[in-house]
Amino acid sequence: MSQINVDTIATAAGVEQARLVQVQSVTKTSIFTFTATSFTDVTGLTQAITPTNSANKILVFFSTNTSSDGNRVMTSLVRGSTHIYVGDASGSNRVRASGFGYDSSDGSATSEMVSGVFLDSPSTTSETTYKIQVQVNAGNGAVNATQLNNDNTYMPLLPSTITLMEIRT
Repeated sequence: MSQINVDTIATAAGVEQARLVQVQSVTKTSIFTFTATSFTDVTGLTQAITPTNSANKILVFFSTNTSSDGNRVMTSLVRGSTHIYVGDASGSNRVRASGFGYDSSDGSATSEMVSGVFLDSPSTTSETTYKIQVQVNAGNGAVNATQLNNDNTYMPLLPSTITLMEIRT
């Protein structure tokens, strides 16, 4: 049986070729704890992709589970060192973030999932890194676990992920 090149047939027939070029993904299942009051990288929640054409877009899917000890946790999607998919600037004190979680209880057994989908235009063919950063307004924060993190049936360990899809334009 001979092999058929679908792209060649599609081009000859005048049909648009497939738009999905490549997929890169990372999943973090380990716990990351932090006390940073400014955005800090979540270790292990970084994924690189090298676009094949500078006109192509990167479709980013992300999901992060965070908790705190009664404080606020902000999450941000970052390309390189640029925060993307964040709210507008307003006032001098507001944090521009992709997501927000607030534990109004004692922080012992709650977790907030922040997830999003963003179509980015990096306009490059160089390797481009996407990552998740977090910060807490005070106290302690955790990614992928509840704040107490006891070995109990009601204290789950959770995953976080970034998936990147290069889309041909």
